[in-house]
Amino acid sequence: MALADERGELLGLCACCAAAADGADARRFRFSGYVSADVDSAYISTSGGLSDTKPVAIQTIGFRQNLGDFGFLDGYVWSISALHDKQRERHGQLFYWTDGAVHYGYDLPLGEGLSLQTKAGPYCGIPVDYEREHNPSLGFIVAQRFDNPYVTPYWSGLWQ
Repeated sequence: MALADERGELLGLCACCAAAADGADARRFRFSGYVSADVDSAYISTSGGLSDTKPVAIQTIGFRQNLGDFGFLDGYVWSISALHDKQRERHGQLFYWTDGAVHYGYDLPLGEGLSLQTKAGPYCGIPVDYEREHNPSLGFIVAQRFDNPYVTPYWSGLWQ
């Protein structure tokens, strides 16, 4: 949209600034998400044990909602399926374990191209199709990462 002043001259620059401001505000409150599906030759669980030595399929759905100056919310739902029938006495084949988490987080800018992201929230793991395990795992996740142009160090902890 072009504007004109009292002399009839176009004030296109102001219209461009207004459009850019609308775009910046949209990024501050942007919703984004992802879906992934992987096939792996084995699976090591979050507890560090080798859970499955045969091929598995892993499906994930995640989201992030920016909250402007108040940080962000993000989360995921993750599920694993066996691509074999070798552990039938222990668990089922399709979507036998599902877990998810929701986090509140904040990106603290520390300079040009530098920021510290901190996030925390509840975790839940559900044994969907296990022969002898029926209780969900409940816990709390805390994570931090230092974004920079070179290497991104991070740490995370899961307490159950």
